[in-house]
Parts: sequence; structure tokens; C-alpha cells
Amino acid sequence: MYKTIWNYISKHSKKATIVLCSGGYAGLIFGFLGGIFYIYKDAASLPHTATGLYNHQNTHLA
Repeated sequence: MYKTIWNYISKHSKKATIVLCSGGYAGLIFGFLGGIFYIYKDAASLPHTATGLYNHQNTHLA
């Protein structure tokens, strides 16, 4: 039984390797880009940016 499984895997291993590597790298790339956009979205919506702090300080002086 193990010999049959081994022969089947060795016969089809090149196709399975290409599919797994392609899928893995695609997942890494899309996950990395998604993480960047997620962090950028949260950072862009923060109210305490440098400009916001500058304007906030000026409103108390007037």
C-alpha cells in the first residue's frame, strides 16, 4: 500500500509542487498587500495626525 502511494506521489509530484508553490506565493503577496492597506486605512483615519495637533493647538490660542 505504501509503495502504491509513493509511486502515485512521485508520478504527480511536479504538478502538485507547482500548484502548492503558486498558491502559497499568491497568498503571501495578496496577504502582504492586504495588510498594508489595512494598516494604511487605520492610520489615515486617526484624528491625531501632526496637522490635527497643530490646528488643535492654534484653536486654543484664539
